[in-house]
Amino acid sequence: LAQNRLLELFGLKQPGQPLDEAEWGVNVQPYSGSPANLAVYTGLLNPHDRLMGLHLPDGGHLTHGFATLTKKISATSIFFESMPYGLNICDSVGAILLADMSHISGLVAARVVPSPFTHADVVSSTTHKTLRGPRSGMIFYRRKARPGAQELQPPPYVPADQLESRLNNAVFPSLQGGPHENVIAGVACMAREVSQVKSSICFMHPERWIFSSHIVI
Repeated sequence: LAQNRLLELFGLKQPGQPLDEAEWGVNVQPYSGSPANLAVYTGLLNPHDRLMGLHLPDGGHLTHGFATLTKKISATSIFFESMPYGLNICDSVGAILLADMSHISGLVAARVVPSPFTHADVVSSTTHKTLRGPRSGMIFYRRKARPGAQELQPPPYVPADQLESRLNNAVFPSLQGGPHENVIAGVACMAREVSQVKSSICFMHPERWIFSSHIVI
């Protein structure tokens, strides 16, 4: 139920469409955002693979890998090689593009800001920030390659048809034990509520739209 509602909320699945026929899937078992990101790294990377992310003062997060010249601050920097980047080079090197939309997921759901799903291979998020749900995490992943990805040289580091199995295995049993089913039920309720709020927001007067956006932020 939670998977269905989340995929429909972000426009990744048509109502009534079977889950296994959607181009995207979602894992709703991560306990929060940091475990969700670590599951992505564990499932898709090998130890000491290189991870590139935004610098912390520029919008990055500790779980994207943060270190100084003398100390590795984040566990991500201990297990993987992390470094900041300023250019979009994913396609040119066959890298996986992960978008962490934890802070803006509510605005993405409301179609107030551009969606990362158009460009990303994997999207992670928390559920307790702008989605104002229970504290939890989720990982969205493509089931089919991005348009044009088949022609990339070098090819993608992990093919799209392997993302689901590798990410699900990374969440359980690699990193977590049993899922918090009470929290997942709350996430399903959250997705339902947000979809109803989104419908009312989309038909607001332009001035009310701007006001609502400022309140959400």
